Amino acid sequence: MRRLSLISQLAAVLIVITTLVATGFWLQRYLFLKDELHTALDTQLHQTLARLQVSLAIPAYNVDVEIVEGTIRSEMLQREVHGVFVTENGLPSPVYGFVKNGGQQVMATATLPAKGQLISAAANLQVEEEDFAVVEVFVTPCYLQELLSQKLLRLVLEILVLVFLQVVVAALVLKRLFVRPVRQLTALSRKIADGEGGGEVRQAGSMELAQLAASLYRMRDSIRQSMAELADNNERLRVQIQERMEAEENLRASRENIKTILNSLGEGVISTDRHGLVKTLNPVAETLVGLTAEAAMDQPIDQVLQCRQQGRREPKASKIIANLLETGSPFSLLQGIVLVCQDGHECNVTCTGTPIYSNEQEVVGCVLVLTDVSEQLKLAAQLRQSQKMDSIGQLAGGIAHDFNNMLAGIMGAASILQLKARDDEQTEKNVEVIMESAQRAADLTRQLLSFARKGDLVKEQVDLHEVVAAAVAILRRTVDKSISIKTSLTAGEHTVFGDKSQLQSVIINLGVNGRDAMPDGGTLQIATRNSVLDEMFCANSPFAIEPGHYIELSVRDTGTGIGKEISERIFDPFFTTKNVGKGTGLGLAAVYGTVRGHGGLVHVYSEPGEGALFKIYLPVQAREEGLAEEVAVESGMQYGTGTILVVDDEEMLRNILKESLEMLGYEVILAENGQVALERYRENRGGIDLVILDMIMPDLNGKETFAALTALDPAVQVVFSSGFSREENFKEMASLGAGFIQKPYNITELSQLVARLVGQNGRAGEG
Repeated sequence: MRRLSLISQLAAVLIVITTLVATGFWLQRYLFLKDELHTALDTQLHQTLARLQVSLAIPAYNVDVEIVEGTIRSEMLQREVHGVFVTENGLPSPVYGFVKNGGQQVMATATLPAKGQLISAAANLQVEEEDFAVVEVFVTPCYLQELLSQKLLRLVLEILVLVFLQVVVAALVLKRLFVRPVRQLTALSRKIADGEGGGEVRQAGSMELAQLAASLYRMRDSIRQSMAELADNNERLRVQIQERMEAEENLRASRENIKTILNSLGEGVISTDRHGLVKTLNPVAETLVGLTAEAAMDQPIDQVLQCRQQGRREPKASKIIANLLETGSPFSLLQGIVLVCQDGHECNVTCTGTPIYSNEQEVVGCVLVLTDVSEQLKLAAQLRQSQKMDSIGQLAGGIAHDFNNMLAGIMGAASILQLKARDDEQTEKNVEVIMESAQRAADLTRQLLSFARKGDLVKEQVDLHEVVAAAVAILRRTVDKSISIKTSLTAGEHTVFGDKSQLQSVIINLGVNGRDAMPDGGTLQIATRNSVLDEMFCANSPFAIEPGHYIELSVRDTGTGIGKEISERIFDPFFTTKNVGKGTGLGLAAVYGTVRGHGGLVHVYSEPGEGALFKIYLPVQAREEGLAEEVAVESGMQYGTGTILVVDDEEMLRNILKESLEMLGYEVILAENGQVALERYRENRGGIDLVILDMIMPDLNGKETFAALTALDPAVQVVFSSGFSREENFKEMASLGAGFIQKPYNITELSQLVARLVGQNGRAGEG
């Protein structure tokens, strides 16, 4: 038997079900509209109207209101009646009118509802065959809606029942013709999918399903073969995917690692491709060239990297890189390279270039490494300057020492001549000229010693504002009236520990330097403020300073300014831009030495035509204890008696000092060095009242000789004499009871010191 196709079977079922549903629906709708609405409602209204014609005619004619109203109310108890109106002929409005409200209560009214809102019927009231009134009965749309809802509900229930029946019939039919065969085919396909052999389909249901079953068997065999091949392919693909994922992860980690390293480097790194186009910039390189990595991407290297050397443009970077890409030879530019940033800013750099090779060992780009050496060059220059200043200071100290010895001989001899020439006025004037010239030379030497930090610093607690005020008072009398001197002393802590006179000289020297820079007048500004110098600043400074609180002393002028080539040498001794005879070149050198001797630092900031600003930083600290107190001496020449041992390696000084002391009334024993001094002291033990001892001598120096003398006689009286003395040596000698006199000195100073020390034994007196 030939089976119908699945589509034909389903189509036949749907046609039957649709026909049955449509026939039932239209049959129910026709019966509802015709029988339930029109007939029933019309009949009900006319029946009510017929009763009202009979019962209302006579009462209405006799105007028996109570009977009329009662009759109408009794009729309106029916649900179908919603309003009754009685209108006499010739009157515009009803005589009797009743309607129901929403709560089905009967209410009297004289207002007839609009005709369009009513379904009504009317009849005449007659008495003795004469029409005298019209009675109307109506139904509202609400009632019709209620009836319609009831009918629709009934229709819905009927349709639901019909649909249910249709579903049951369709389910039975589909189960027989479609569902059961499909289930069998599904079970067969599941077994095939699970790799089982599967069984025969007992009931195919249709031709298509039978063909589908046969196809499933053929597909089972194909699937088995394909699954085997697919398993092999999947395994190979899984291995490839795993390898690819591991490679991508390694590549990502490598890129992140390279990026982290590049961002962490202190050098600038730029990479290019084989055409010289920029591909990578790390943050340091961005800062050096003044471009972001995004802005520099794919730009020619010439537009990103611009250098010059020794005042001229370097060959274009593209040519250097092109040579590297062609030859594969790295290059290094280590000296004199100035990188010109995009904003015009310049910095000193070193540059190295290395080729980038592909897996085939072909050059595909290069890597440039830029190192900013501006700070190193600056520190190196500062170090060279500091070393140069130290070397010059050592030289200046040695020269000053020898010069002071010569000045001591000159001033000593002049003092002797001055004493012997009291009756010769002309000779006395000549001696005064010698003494004045020697004193000026001594002042010049003192400046040298201040620069060399070998001068005798008398340190004490000093109010720097008082020092500034005193220096300003001197400057006001010195500088021209066209120069205005202003002060701004805002430092809260302005007490330093140092030499008051030398600090005052620093301010005066800077003021005079500013005056000379303003020949046409201007403003000299002196200011103070407090500042804190941290460890990093102190570590990078060429001065030996410690972190802490400092007072900043600034001296600014509005003069001609200082060029860079001059500012680098401005603190060198004997360097001056003034004409011959206008300056010694020691003023700023003395400032430099004094500031260093006080544990501070000095900087100059200037541009040609912009004036100059000198900044000095001095440490703010408590007063030190233990310095030898200054003892006031009497004025005038002091004479005395006693024996004095003079120890000095300079024969001229020994002889001049011997003659000077003998003129003052003392006996003198000479010794040319420390060993001879010890022998002379042993020979005259108990007979020597004072030893005048030179600090710097060959073999045994002054300190070593002093130690040996105190070993022989702890009560020995010693006065040190030197062209310079370090403060720490002076403090040490003072703590041991030794005195000190600075070369060069005149005979009056010498007489006062010797008289005071020898007089302690009661043997000196005034002449």
